[in-house]
Amino acid sequence: PVERFAQAITLDAKAQIDPAMGPASMLAACLIRAGRLDEARPLLRQQRQRTLDEGDEATRDVICMLSCELEWLAGNWDAAHEAATEGMELTEQAGARVMAGAMSALLALVEGARGEVEPAIARARHAARECDAIGEYSYALYNRQVIGFLELARGNAEAAHQMLDGYSVERGLEGTKRISFIGDEIEALVRLGQLDTAEALIEELTKRGGLLRRPTLSAVAARCRALVDAARGANDAAETHAAEAIRIFYELGMPFERARSLLVQGELRRRAKQKRSARESLEAAHEAFTSLGAPVWAERAQHELARIGGRTMSPGLTATERRVADLVAEGLSNKEVAAELFVSVRAVEANLSRIYAKLEVG
Repeated sequence: PVERFAQAITLDAKAQIDPAMGPASMLAACLIRAGRLDEARPLLRQQRQRTLDEGDEATRDVICMLSCELEWLAGNWDAAHEAATEGMELTEQAGARVMAGAMSALLALVEGARGEVEPAIARARHAARECDAIGEYSYALYNRQVIGFLELARGNAEAAHQMLDGYSVERGLEGTKRISFIGDEIEALVRLGQLDTAEALIEELTKRGGLLRRPTLSAVAARCRALVDAARGANDAAETHAAEAIRIFYELGMPFERARSLLVQGELRRRAKQKRSARESLEAAHEAFTSLGAPVWAERAQHELARIGGRTMSPGLTATERRVADLVAEGLSNKEVAAELFVSVRAVEANLSRIYAKLEVG
């Protein structure tokens, strides 16, 4: 397929199909689904520049949507928010109700993950109703899936399940978009004790991950399998599957999903009374969530740490905090530190807050 796309991109140099639906953008969409983010990014940047050069605001919203999904998965949440905001402005100016549904879902996803949960859920609910009103099923579902993700993030498994219960084998477990929320539905089912239903979805997800060669799906399946195994008392198998999910997401360059897998691993180890290794996993998850600027998830990791007992966090600075402190001490601004460490400015600010508290300085 990639070779065929290459031929199409060559032909498009003359045909000039619109940037949003042209072969370069469609290849980028496929690469995002396959977890090949670094290959997709230059294609989207090229097409976005083309829309700017041609004054083509009518199709740039699709480029913004794809870019937001990519940067969300890559952990570049400032860039994801920028793309979603630009796309939202374009759809509002054009009165494009369908694409407004897509951009609303993505804005809610990014803003909610960064701590603005209630406004994000309100945004997504409104967008879902608007999509229902015009018969746009796909983006209505997208918004409800985002709500399910946010409800799960703050521990409301039942509310999450109500929003995510629309998955079926016929519709395709991998989801209609580049970001899949099937793992959130499975986790909600496990939290609700519906292990047989969760396991059936995992089996299908595992099969499709292999068939479609989508490591993202395989990694989510492994993480969910760890939850089910642990619930059934198969701790060794759970440990193996959690480690597999962590490895795959690390190799794909998806820090948020890796942090979620570390959180699961830490939770499993805590239940197995493996205090030291549980603390290591949970501290790593906490640091990753904080660096991303995901306070709700960081609080979940902190809560799990508190349940271990004894020392809940390392008394000194973490490796990331020490690096941030060193760079600030050298005179770099928060923005310059963020660029140096390839993280968001918000993540730098969060690290500095913890550094000040630990060192008891203002």
